[in-house]
Order: sequence, then C-alpha cells, then structure tokens
Amino acid sequence: MSASRSSLTARLKKLEAAQVRAEAMPSKTRLDAKPMAELLGTTWVSVRDWCDEIPKLESSGAVVRGGNGIKWQFEPKRTIKILIAHFRASLASQAKKSRQITSAVGVTLSDGDEAGSMSEIKDQVAMTISLVGMAEKQGVYVHAQKARDFIAGYNQALVDDILGVKTQVDPNGNLAPHIRAEIDKYLRSVATRAHGRAKRFIEENREGLFEV
Repeated sequence: MSASRSSLTARLKKLEAAQVRAEAMPSKTRLDAKPMAELLGTTWVSVRDWCDEIPKLESSGAVVRGGNGIKWQFEPKRTIKILIAHFRASLASQAKKSRQITSAVGVTLSDGDEAGSMSEIKDQVAMTISLVGMAEKQGVYVHAQKARDFIAGYNQALVDDILGVKTQVDPNGNLAPHIRAEIDKYLRSVATRAHGRAKRFIEENREGLFEV
C-alpha cells in the first residue's frame, strides 16, 4: 500500500533531521542495525524493509546486508542521502499521478493537495462528483465543454442563416451580378461581425462561465 502524502512528508522531515546528525559524525563511521534505526528515528523493521525495497542502498555500497552471523553495516551519510532521494521521488510521483487522475475527471486540487495518496484523491473526486451532481439537479451547473459547444454551434447556425439570406432573396439568380455581389459582401460583413462578437464573448467570460 502506498504511503499517504502526510506520512511521506513526515518521513522526509525525520530523514532530514537525521541527515544533520549524520553530518556531525566522522566520515568513516559505520553503524550496525540498531544504531542506524535509532539515528533514523524509526524501527529496525522499517529500515530492513527499505533495504529490501530500494536496491540502490546495497548496489551503491552504502549498506552491507547482514545475516548468518554477519552484522549489517551502514554508512550513515550515504544511506540517508539515498533514502531522502527515494522518498522525494515517491512524493513527486504521487503528485503526478494525482494530477493525471484529477485532470481526467475534471477535479481541481490546490497545490497542497496535489500529492495526496490514491485513497485521498478518490475521496476528493467522489466529493466533487457529488457536489457537481447536486448543482446539476439545482440547475446551477453547466459543463464547460458543453457550454462552449453550444455557443460555437449557435454562432455557426447564425452565420449560416445570415449567408443564406441571399438565396432566399434571389433563389433563381435573377438579380444582376453586381447587385448579388453587393448583397453577398454586405451579408458576409454582418456574419463576420456576429462571429467576432461571439468569440469575444467567450474569451471575456471564459473564467467566470467555463470553470471546471
């Protein structure tokens, strides 16, 4: 199970505090299992689990795995540096997944909520969907894309109707070419102005009307 944002943040704070203490130790210091767990402010079980989950701890030489009479050995500074990098990456990955999920369902989270765990995001998404459903029933919510599509469609229909006036006025093409040209020019100018006004309306009211 993935850790929550709050637990990852708390873990990083402990590791950063341990890093300060480790910096005060001699450069060649090596610690056994129990002293290393105490330095990190956690249990030996947690430290052992991290060693199992983070291959770099051993591959880098920061940790020498114990067992069968062999003691565990830790280089405090290198071990803590790797742990901090790992959990910061976990926090960033969690934030990225949260943004992808919430963006897909149209939920906007504050910066402080970005790195929530999947269960936390699920709760917030469910709450948002519930609130949106209530708003829809009360007739106060319109989906942004639906509103944009409606206005764009209405605008296009209006433009088509304006340009269609020429056909209604002279369905058989009996008017003189220069008169038809003048009518066509005038109707196109009206259609262009109508289209421009609708476009400006959408842009000027985007934030107030189309927030999702």
